[in-house]
Amino acid sequence: RAEGRAEGLREGLEEGLKAGKVEGLREGIEKGKKEAAINLAKELLTILAIEQVADITHLSKEELEKIKS
Repeated sequence: RAEGRAEGLREGLEEGLKAGKVEGLREGIEKGKKEAAINLAKELLTILAIEQVADITHLSKEELEKIKS
């Protein structure tokens, strides 16, 4: 019985770690996309209107106004 519980606990922890790694990877990818969009927006804001940059980068006008200022 104790061995079964220990095995179950170990398997549960392993699955939890795998799920955490996958979630962390997803968050990292999203953060990278956001950073890339911000860097692109900085360049585009020098030549395009905020509305056009918002369409291209999928950033909000409020976010772009903060970047521009």
